[in-house]
Amino acid sequence: MDARRAGRSVVPPGARAPKRERSFDMPLSALVRGQTPREGAFSETAEVASLSADEAVLRIDARVTYGDKILLSLRIPSTRLLEAPLELSLSGTIRSIGAKMPGSPPQGRLISVRLDRDFRIQLAAP
Repeated sequence: MDARRAGRSVVPPGARAPKRERSFDMPLSALVRGQTPREGAFSETAEVASLSADEAVLRIDARVTYGDKILLSLRIPSTRLLEAPLELSLSGTIRSIGAKMPGSPPQGRLISVRLDRDFRIQLAAP
C-alpha cells in the first residue's frame, strides 16, 4: 500500500512541506457588520467557529455574496493569563459560502472570510 492511500502525505526528498496555518477552534461571540447590494446595511451577532491569522469561519443570517466585505468585532474573555477582556476588530472579504443544509442549525449559512492584514485590539468596555 502506498503512503497516499494510507492517509499520509508524501513530500518529495528536498522539498519543503507547506507551512500550516494555526487556527483556534474556540467559540467566540462576534458582532458582524456589512452591506449587501440586496439588503443594504446589516448588523448581527454570530459565533466564530474557527479563527486564524488569515481566515475566520462563522455562521450568519445576512444574505452575503462572494467578495462582499464585512467587519467583525470579537470580544475575547479574560483568562488566567489575560487579566482583562479585549475587543478585537477585524475586516475581511467573503471567500466561500456554504449551502444551507436540511437539518443544519437554524443560524444562517457557514461562511469563510479571508481576513485583511490590519486589525485593532483594545481593552473591552466593561
